[in-house]
Amino acid sequence: MDSNLRIYAELLLEAKCFQLPIIRCSVAEYGCRFCMSVVVPDRKGNEVKIMAYSKESIECFLKHQKQLFDEPVAETPEEAAEFLEDCMAVEVGSLKEALDYLEESGMDIYEDTDPSEICELFPLPGGKYLIVEG
Repeated sequence: MDSNLRIYAELLLEAKCFQLPIIRCSVAEYGCRFCMSVVVPDRKGNEVKIMAYSKESIECFLKHQKQLFDEPVAETPEEAAEFLEDCMAVEVGSLKEALDYLEESGMDIYEDTDPSEICELFPLPGGKYLIVEG
């Protein structure tokens, strides 16, 4: 959870740096999944929800998205972050958490399952993983 809180804090700081008034923020725990979001107003005053994804997750997804999709679904970091938010991608802190999450989601995970063969699983620096269910 420490790295997730760091990402969340960075998101709050970014909103503050851009002088966006924060309407609402939340951290919700779903098993090994943490969803972090900040709601800020757009230029017209509408509420906009911003999900927190690390820079590493966005860059990794942009670079390796073809492992999951035949055609690129994002070309810029902004498009990648929006896509990850739309499909409710998840960052987890370890391979065990990633496999547990996938198993809870209905994927058959066996002891001899090779994580490198799971196209929804994107390894990140520091032993973390991004899970993208397309």
